[in-house]
Amino acid sequence: MSDIAHTFSPVEFLEYDAQSQQTQQNDSRKRPILLLILNQPIEDVLVGTEKKNAFWQAWNYCAVCADGGANRLYDYLGIDEQRTLHVPDLVAGDFDSIRPGVREFYNSQRTVVEHDNDQVSTDFMKCVKFAKQHLAPEFDLIVFGGVGGRVDQSFYSFHHLFLSAFPARPATEEFKITGPLGAGSDDSRDTTRVDTQVYLVSSESVTFLIPEGGAARVRTPLAYLGPTCGLIPLAGPTHITTHGLEWDVSDWPTSFGSRLSTSNHLLHDFTEIETVGQPILFTIELRK
Repeated sequence: MSDIAHTFSPVEFLEYDAQSQQTQQNDSRKRPILLLILNQPIEDVLVGTEKKNAFWQAWNYCAVCADGGANRLYDYLGIDEQRTLHVPDLVAGDFDSIRPGVREFYNSQRTVVEHDNDQVSTDFMKCVKFAKQHLAPEFDLIVFGGVGGRVDQSFYSFHHLFLSAFPARPATEEFKITGPLGAGSDDSRDTTRVDTQVYLVSSESVTFLIPEGGAARVRTPLAYLGPTCGLIPLAGPTHITTHGLEWDVSDWPTSFGSRLSTSNHLLHDFTEIETVGQPILFTIELRK
């Protein structure tokens, strides 16, 4: 396995201690974490032996609602007293889903409300754009509501992992044909480095991208994660090497239609993964 080139902490938000404002690792982050709420019902998911509520752990950070995600937060909180205590920092989108009363409520609070009717960019990307303007120029994302519900919407969330995680680079004819965003894409990405770490959190798992080139060291605390995990070659055929799983592989070819590493098991609080060829989707079960 190559030297470590990337590090990931997919459930740092669960390890966060609101009183000390530190994770259990006592690390100071180089950039902030933002919670992004999409238009799916918010569930109370209790994780780990301490039964931490995943959503409220993520709420310790700045919160952004994508259009109809504002409805979901408003309904989840239930009563005006809670809604006033827990307002998002930003609501953004084309506002084809947000209810008028919900929009009016957040306009009356300290929330920044940004309407953008551009039909080329999605509400997800609008939120990223306005968050960079109003909250922080760089950040990592915890996304609630991106996986689950309609299958096509889940795949579009995976698409957003590429758009958000990897920085744009000048397009070349070779990359436009073979790149992970699809043939003829004008939005080529440098998939060897991560611009923004994006974690999709569902009621069952946390999912994110491992870039190609160099090994990735992933913090996988068994108190909150596992045992099951999977490595999905969503971007195309690639070769993977792993260390720290029950069924480790070395320079192992994987692709749809051939072999997949699903239903594997975490064994340690750290896992190392290297993918050569394409980025790979790493999905890990939340321990309940």
